Amino acid sequence: MSNIIFLIQISMSIGGLADFDGPDKYIVMKPEGVELMSLPSKNSKSTKHLNYSDVVWSDWGLVLASKANENYIKDTIDGTEGFWIDIYLNDEYGFHKKSDGYIFSPYLYSGDLVEKVTDDLIVEFEGMHYGKTSFHPDLNWFGFYQIEDQFLLKKVNINLILSTIDTSYRSDEFYYKSDIYDHYSRSIILTTEDSLVAEYFIGTKSTIKTGYIETLFSNFEVGHFGSNSKNFLYPKQTREYNFNGKKYFLEASEQKSAKTTQVTRMLYNLKLIITDNQKKPETIAITHLGIYGDTREHSGYKSPSLNWVGDLNLDGVLDFEFKTNSMEDKCGGFVRRNIYLSKIGETIEYSKALI
Repeated sequence: MSNIIFLIQISMSIGGLADFDGPDKYIVMKPEGVELMSLPSKNSKSTKHLNYSDVVWSDWGLVLASKANENYIKDTIDGTEGFWIDIYLNDEYGFHKKSDGYIFSPYLYSGDLVEKVTDDLIVEFEGMHYGKTSFHPDLNWFGFYQIEDQFLLKKVNINLILSTIDTSYRSDEFYYKSDIYDHYSRSIILTTEDSLVAEYFIGTKSTIKTGYIETLFSNFEVGHFGSNSKNFLYPKQTREYNFNGKKYFLEASEQKSAKTTQVTRMLYNLKLIITDNQKKPETIAITHLGIYGDTREHSGYKSPSLNWVGDLNLDGVLDFEFKTNSMEDKCGGFVRRNIYLSKIGETIEYSKALI
């Protein structure tokens, strides 16, 4: 009989283990990083400095699921309320393993919410971010602003705010409010001290010239993302611009799909041809700015439309921004801004679409 009871106890334990997933992943979202404390107190000794975007693990989410938050020490730092939670520096879990230290919960985000971007250029938008962010405090950040009929690129200091307020239907004044920590409902907000809202931010490891930008065409509306329907680029349509001794032919065309199928598919291709007018009209660059799906789909809002043309990075070569919709989008609500920045080396090239 005692053997049967022992076997039942073992099977219950194994079943418990199978249901237990182990610690949850968290990411450090404080731009200046955080200290891993030896004890659950701000007056404790720091055992390690963790940087922004570092990943750690904790049992806290499991405890929250059982509504047993009283097991954690509550604290308030800089007006924000939270808890000191146990931290593991890797995801290896053992029932008898001691935690590596403690971190104040408002400095952490549940999950992995920072996109590890290795590109030379990153674009981020001002305001609230529900998904992953590419913001990193070690990059140089520049804001692109529209001031009446002029455009300005300037160096900015971006503030990353972790807000517990759902700002999706509220005014801008609520963007800066952060109160009692809510494990499940937080927003990432990128902003500056400027009263003007940037069209977007550009992050780079290098430096960019700043100042007022020569704009050849713009359909931007301050605070809005215009319909821009008259600037759609349907197949076989072109746009032409002269700038700094060069002529730019922006051409929407068809090309056969490289895929071998029974039915020949024609793909929509956006091509940029640059010629030199100072010597003679010879082609100096041909750049493909993306294939946007089956040509038959490119009617109405499915065709890319031109938003802006100018020298955004002030290198003497034109840059472009298009508005596009996902080919799966059935109602025109899913909008992307595709920004192509010139890169000058031995030849003129363009970055991949910065969205």
